[in-house]
Amino acid sequence: MTRSGFFYLTLSVVLSGAWGVLTKMASVKLHWGTTQLLTSLGGLVIVFLICIPAGATFHFERPYLIGALAGVLIAIANISYFKALETIPLSLAYPILALNLLIPVLVGILFLGEPVTWAKALGVLFALMAIILLGM
Repeated sequence: MTRSGFFYLTLSVVLSGAWGVLTKMASVKLHWGTTQLLTSLGGLVIVFLICIPAGATFHFERPYLIGALAGVLIAIANISYFKALETIPLSLAYPILALNLLIPVLVGILFLGEPVTWAKALGVLFALMAIILLGM
């Protein structure tokens, strides 16, 4: 892993954690749709300030449409999460949300030909155990 890769991954982890806390705080006081609207507007600010100036484009071609579909899926996932936060404590909801790590790992192994190593298998097992323990 490169230094820049490690930096961006660490930044992603910290900001994702902050996102979890902030969306819980918002979801307690706001309608779930309002929370989604505000997080989407915040994302649009980033698109206009960072992504477009960095050269982001859009064309009606398969890779772009797949990216757009990913955006639709994360919006639906966020709405589902915000609805869950209305009744579930953050300390339980966020660890359960972390189960999403299994999907890309399994897809990578089953459909993208990524190798299965003992380290990867143990990592998934330990992650599952941590999620279960945190959710108790």
